[in-house]
Amino acid sequence: MRERNCSVVHTLISSRAANVTYTENKLGKQGFNHISSRRGAAGGANVHSALPLEAVLRANGAPAVMEYLSLDVENHERAVLEHFPFGSYRWHALSIETVEPALAATLARHGYVHALDVYHPLPDGRRKLLDHFYLHEAIPGGVDAARKRARASKRLWDGAMARRPLSGLSEESVYRVNCGGVPEAFVASGGNDTALFSPRRACSCSI
Repeated sequence: MRERNCSVVHTLISSRAANVTYTENKLGKQGFNHISSRRGAAGGANVHSALPLEAVLRANGAPAVMEYLSLDVENHERAVLEHFPFGSYRWHALSIETVEPALAATLARHGYVHALDVYHPLPDGRRKLLDHFYLHEAIPGGVDAARKRARASKRLWDGAMARRPLSGLSEESVYRVNCGGVPEAFVASGGNDTALFSPRRACSCSI
């Protein structure tokens, strides 16, 4: 909270207001806590109250049209959005980590068009899927223009990631780097000035 100048809401998000089992990972990794239907899962599970996303937006005076939503809740994405009132709130763009076929159908039904997927290279040559990126059909300037901009940004990301030294690193350590991936200055240079891409260093967050 000390690092943010936005509203920080301390609550779990689910499909409805209810008590849920929240499993907290104790294995030293980041980003793997999740809402579970099972009690007693490894790492310890506790019952907490959860709210629907709509309630959080309403309580914080969110506008009906917003620019961007990033949703990464460890396979709970469908539950967060399955009862969401898309007629009341809309985003120009969405990044969603896990999109099951049922959620993809829901998004399409409410005007969201799949634009691209974002990957991160792994030390053994594989690629890890990070996010599915969607655009709303009513995005200013049109979906085609927005998709073109998104793909141009993705090419910068892919090029920058391809130049990262990955040898000798574990899969987990790949993500503990630079707290954000590609620096703004590198993107502003058109992806041509590699000197602007700072050396790999560890940090306390994950991308």
